[in-house]
Order: sequence, then structure tokens, then C-alpha cells
Amino acid sequence: MVYNSDLDDSKRDGPTTVEYFPDMAQFHDLAEPQETEDFLSTQWALVKIGTFQSRLEAIQSSRDRRRFRTSGSSMSSISSSVIYELANQVFGFNGWSHEIIDCELLQEENSKENETEKYSATFSALVRLVLKDGTANEAHGLGSSCNLPFKYMSYNKAKKQAVTEATKNAILGLRDILLDL
Repeated sequence: MVYNSDLDDSKRDGPTTVEYFPDMAQFHDLAEPQETEDFLSTQWALVKIGTFQSRLEAIQSSRDRRRFRTSGSSMSSISSSVIYELANQVFGFNGWSHEIIDCELLQEENSKENETEKYSATFSALVRLVLKDGTANEAHGLGSSCNLPFKYMSYNKAKKQAVTEATKNAILGLRDILLDL
């Protein structure tokens, strides 16, 4: 862009649409959500949860047939990435979200072996899953790490594993909403 100094100041300093500090009143209420045990269930949510459950059972059934299992197996054997992908397909990629309610350290250990320290940790996480219509479910998850060279690595791995497990449990726990009807 070439600056033309021949323009008078009134044209050069004309109106602008740049707003550096927006008014916070333009945004939705940022207050903390109120704790309520009455989690909503709309018709949309019930249909989507039913669709999710049937697709999840179809995946589990096809895996069982391939492995020639005769005993019952649990849904926890399905990886979290498959469950997240299925949730994105059924609910929409912006149709669900999760929020970490609590993440706390349960156990911490460090040991010294051959002049190097090794760290281990166990974390517990509580996650709330919310569908776009307001239907919510909360679940716990545990994560652990063993013999990592740095404390921050140990904490990071254990926290991530706990949150991933809690989110997976919250998604899988949506079926309880159908069972409670």
C-alpha cells in the first residue's frame, strides 16, 4: 500500500471498523453454570443417543465376530479415538463439548535409581459432557504414569490419561439417560 501524503487529514483519518477493546456486554453471560442434578433430555438428544448406542454396539459386535469371542465384552475395550469419532459423526463436531470439573492428584512417588530420579503419579478427573441441547452427563476417570524422568512429564501424562478416560466414560454413560426413562 502506498501512502499518499497529498490527502488531507480528514480523509486519511476517516471512520474505521477496528475495535480494539470490545464491550464485554456483547458476549453471553460468562457466569459459572449452576449446579443442577436435573440434566435435560430433549427428543433430539434421545434420538442421537440411541443412534450413538446402536452404532457403538455394531462396532463392538463386528469386533467380537472378528475375534471369535463367545464371552461378553465391555465397551471400554473400544479406544477413545473411535468413541470420539463416533460422537462427532452422531452429535456433530460442534454438537457436544466437555468441561473438566475437577482433576486432583491421588498418589505421587519418586525413586532414585542409578543417579537418576524416576517419577510416578496417579490423577483422578471429573468431566461434564454437554450436548448442544443442554443434556449433560458427568463421569470420573483415572490416569497414571510410571517411571518418567521428570515430574512435569509424569503429571502431564497422568492428567491427560485421566481426562481422556473421564470423557470416554461420560460419552459411554449417555446410554444411562435412555435406560432411566
